Amino acid sequence: MPDATNSMIVMQQITTIWSKSARGAQGREVRARLPQWYPLPDAALVSRASRVGHLVQRREPDYATTESVETTSGDSTGPQHRSVAAVTDGDGIAVVFEWPGDCGVPARHQRRIVLRSGSWARVYYNGRFIGHEHSWYEDKIVNVAFGILPIRDLFQAPPTAELECRVDLW
Repeated sequence: MPDATNSMIVMQQITTIWSKSARGAQGREVRARLPQWYPLPDAALVSRASRVGHLVQRREPDYATTESVETTSGDSTGPQHRSVAAVTDGDGIAVVFEWPGDCGVPARHQRRIVLRSGSWARVYYNGRFIGHEHSWYEDKIVNVAFGILPIRDLFQAPPTAELECRVDLW
């Protein structure tokens, strides 16, 4: 029987949301000091699912976090978080960033990297949103591990690879 750890995918999506009024230098400095990873919660550590997603959201003014965990098993493509997906690619997985339009403007091209078992990547992307009454901005960090047993500080060490998809939001 194959070791389930070899095909396990753990994705942690960190979403930071702020308004146009917090867009300036002071707000940018505060956001730059926010963590790029969070400890995995107990639900992710004890899950026997082959795909585990840890969602973290933080909003101005204090950027306090809300967290949730989602899991799937079987041959699904794995956790998908808006614009980042982990799909089978030979002996590894392709971590794919694709701009579907609902991740904010401006548009950008698809990018991808391939991970082998025992490695992990960090993907960065952002977007500007315009609503009926106000505008807001989102910055996303998606940490993706493949073939690594989840431990609390899984994403603390430097990633094996990084995929930078952020753009100037003017």
